[in-house]
Amino acid sequence: MESPTLFTGQLEEIPGFSAHKRGRYGPEIIREIRSYYTSQEWVKSIKGATYLETLDYLQAGTSLEEIMHARGLGLETLYGHLAWMIEHGEHLEIDQYVTAEEQKTIQTAWLELGQPESINTVMQYLPEGLGYGKIKLAIAGWHQNRKEEVTSGTD
Repeated sequence: MESPTLFTGQLEEIPGFSAHKRGRYGPEIIREIRSYYTSQEWVKSIKGATYLETLDYLQAGTSLEEIMHARGLGLETLYGHLAWMIEHGEHLEIDQYVTAEEQKTIQTAWLELGQPESINTVMQYLPEGLGYGKIKLAIAGWHQNRKEEVTSGTD
């Protein structure tokens, strides 16, 4: 079975669904799709369900620490969830998870290294304390900001 459209970025893949239509109707469509799928028993078997569950907690105002305990997940895993959601078009403010200074440090290193695919390459270049999840999240945030700049025409 093909995975359902659960994240805003997936709407871009639908032919004829313009940026204007996505902006006007996208959030409501995604809300309805999510509502349907989260009411189904088999929802955990679809790709993206674990990320959707994390997103639901975040949208309810639950902290990452509370989500860790409720779901039995580690902090690095949750950072990975946040990065995955951003990569799939979900707009998230990451400043509460990765400070502006950490983002700048990570993004500068990543750019200086030539934007490597490997997070481990970037991690070796950075000071202790900036783990895999924060690095992945900061890079996803960079991509999110670039996409927003291009979309808004400020590039």
